[in-house]
Amino acid sequence: MDLFLFDHDQFETLYNCSFKTDAEWLSYGVQNYLKGNLFVLLGFFYIIAYIPILVIMTRPKLFRNSCFKILFFLGLIDIMSTVANCIIVGYAGLKGVPHWIQTLFDGPRIMFWIIFCLGYGLSGIFFCTPPIFSSFGMALFFDPYFMISMEAVPIDRSKYMSAFHSINNIVMIIVLPSIYILILFSVWSKTQRTHYKLFMQAFYICLLNFVAAFVYVYMQFFPIPMFLITVGQMMWQGSDGGAVVVYLTVNKTIRNGVFELICCGKFK
Repeated sequence: MDLFLFDHDQFETLYNCSFKTDAEWLSYGVQNYLKGNLFVLLGFFYIIAYIPILVIMTRPKLFRNSCFKILFFLGLIDIMSTVANCIIVGYAGLKGVPHWIQTLFDGPRIMFWIIFCLGYGLSGIFFCTPPIFSSFGMALFFDPYFMISMEAVPIDRSKYMSAFHSINNIVMIIVLPSIYILILFSVWSKTQRTHYKLFMQAFYICLLNFVAAFVYVYMQFFPIPMFLITVGQMMWQGSDGGAVVVYLTVNKTIRNGVFELICCGKFK
């Protein structure tokens, strides 16, 4: 986005489609019906399952708790991200699109952290090289010409590397395990079963983030088998939509609330 707004000539150089005709670009597309349908179905499942969970979180008994305010905010982000990494990517794969170039938390302070996280996420729009979908890998790559030879498109691919994205993911890879080791020791020092369940919920969700962050950084710099690219893409999808599975299987309060909502209050 920063190139498009402030250095448009460089943007036109890096994302120039004039190397080929539209028909020639389309010939590079690879239709993948299996992964495309799988990604779209997963996306709709995650979103449909997420909606009643968010409704339960807004109930006054839960929403007065800062934890559920954060979870609700993250749920909205997850749904928007799921549309991008499941439904849009799956649809593009079905069509065979070659690429697209188009207490700390108590009281009002909770809003500070929500706004901070939102601001940090939005900063990626301006400082991160835009990832482009590739039907070859059924994933997003910073190199818009992924798997297209230098002979076909003679342009320096190193210019597409995103330092912002790589630093963010590397920090996540280092920080997440460190935080969870500290939390684990904290949980072991307490016997409350509730603390253990909360830890496990957060652990399962962040494990998906950890794997997705690692694979996505690695595959931007080094060649890896296609199945690992698919694993990375599905871990990214799971880091957004997989939370619904964790909530429904581990969190008894949310699970019972969702069943009561679906069953019109008849569930006991």
